[in-house]
Amino acid sequence: MGLLGVVLVVAEKVAPGSLGGAGFAVFALVSLSAGTLYQKRFCETMDLRSGSFIQFMATMLLLLLLAPLIESMQVEWSGEFVFAFVWLVVVLSLGAISLLLLMI
Repeated sequence: MGLLGVVLVVAEKVAPGSLGGAGFAVFALVSLSAGTLYQKRFCETMDLRSGSFIQFMATMLLLLLLAPLIESMQVEWSGEFVFAFVWLVVVLSLGAISLLLLMI
């Protein structure tokens, strides 16, 4: 229902070329929801640290294979980049995912 509401509000402002990005966002939302439901049903007794480690390592292996195909593999180091990188690793990956797993 919430997704339908967002679509109704922003449908007129979305450019036709950005539908691919919206499709990826919907796919990510459905995947996260399905993964959360799966984890709640089948992995309730999983240890938070080992479960997070397994998920992060699986993601790392997938991205190590895909990144050279779709990225330039060059990094421009700057203060903003380092801040964003630390935020993504510490706050989002470790903090938010740990909270999500605890709530499940």
